[in-house]
Amino acid sequence: MIAQKKDIPVVKLFMEKNRFFLYDAGNNQLFQISKEFYIEVKNLLKLGVSEYLLNVSDKKEYFDVCALIKRGYFKDQLFEGYKNRDEEYIPRLLERCISDLQLQVSRACNFKCRYCSFAGDNNIGRSHENINMSWNVAKQSIDFLYDHSKDMPEVFIYFYGGEPLLNYELIKQSVNYAKSRFLSKRIIFGVTTNCSILNADMIDFFAQNDFIFTISFDGERQIQDSHRRFLRNGNGTYDVVINNINMIRNKFAEFYQRNVRFNVVSFVDEDKRLVYDYFSKILDKKNNHINLINPDTRGIDYYYDKVAYANEYANYKESENFQKEYKVFLDAYYNKIQLNTKWYDCGGCIAGAQRLFVSVDGSFYPCEKVPEIPVVSIGSLSSGFDFKQVLRVTNAPCVSQDKCCRCWAARFCSMCVCYCVDSVSQSICAEAKMLHCQENLRKAEKMLKEYVNSIDCSGGIR
Repeated sequence: MIAQKKDIPVVKLFMEKNRFFLYDAGNNQLFQISKEFYIEVKNLLKLGVSEYLLNVSDKKEYFDVCALIKRGYFKDQLFEGYKNRDEEYIPRLLERCISDLQLQVSRACNFKCRYCSFAGDNNIGRSHENINMSWNVAKQSIDFLYDHSKDMPEVFIYFYGGEPLLNYELIKQSVNYAKSRFLSKRIIFGVTTNCSILNADMIDFFAQNDFIFTISFDGERQIQDSHRRFLRNGNGTYDVVINNINMIRNKFAEFYQRNVRFNVVSFVDEDKRLVYDYFSKILDKKNNHINLINPDTRGIDYYYDKVAYANEYANYKESENFQKEYKVFLDAYYNKIQLNTKWYDCGGCIAGAQRLFVSVDGSFYPCEKVPEIPVVSIGSLSSGFDFKQVLRVTNAPCVSQDKCCRCWAARFCSMCVCYCVDSVSQSICAEAKMLHCQENLRKAEKMLKEYVNSIDCSGGIR
């Protein structure tokens, strides 16, 4: 096996609409270049800096590349390693600044969704099971939030499952108790539900307490019934859910418009415009209340049409979700701070500080998206936070830092522990993370192309 050269520059060459571009990751600068310069940099990437400088050429482009190398461009490494910039503040943040509490009030679910990682034989970390959170765990969780949110002006308490409405009485009890505890601080309540067992009394309660009410619903009948089916008999769920949605609309129109939102699982080659059209025309919902989610397709019978995927991306660029992602990209690109020997900016989440997920048994996890396995647990109600685990989980993306420090898209990476856990070995490992890297690289390249298409490059690129 031929050893990979160590001094290959960390840059990205790409073409867009018959124009040639170079992104220098070390300096976070983007250039429009000539075809000849493009070819010359290709040669540099093939040889590596040391060998390239030995092969003296009389071409103008060669001297231009050499001049840029002397000026600090074409670095072969962006940084030496990670250091969490907030590491020294983590104990204080966890002691006084927790704002979001997520209570897993039930592990049971009455649906068996096609893409749910907890519903099939390929479940990750756990499967749906008939276990509910006890009042003792819920009460202790709310007390824990009270004691660890002293510097926060408001707190959020969300109820998750499984299907949380299967333990509705606990939700009511928890809300009433939290309101008795947080007398001088605003509390925002939220629930995410499949909306199949909602009744009039429940919606009265949620509306009276101004819940952020999120419904997991994929839209038109054919899509909903093909993906989201009842566990007990495999029947489609569209009719039941749409009737309950209309009950909310008819009974609490203002609450519906203000507080009801939708989590919509949409495969990558599905036309997002049709999704938005359905919610706009049938359910009178604007795009900012629709959260599109890519499904976890591991272990299911799904293969997407690459041509349809390419066409769908063109449609996706018109969505608000894309605009949010594009803004995050621009913020990272406009930040011209040089990378130092120690750098960290993957995801920006400190485990437990932004969100604290408490499972039915009182164990702590960073959020609802991670598998509930020991390697990502960050403590429990009985023992409090495990600060070593908090730091380890927060720094999970560091597991591949030898590759990350030579990755041209490092500034635009949003990897967190969710993408770094191997479900087979139940460990945090580089192999698991690298499975998701290609999609992040493709997204970063698309954002670069979007940027060069949005500006006039004749006067240079910022």
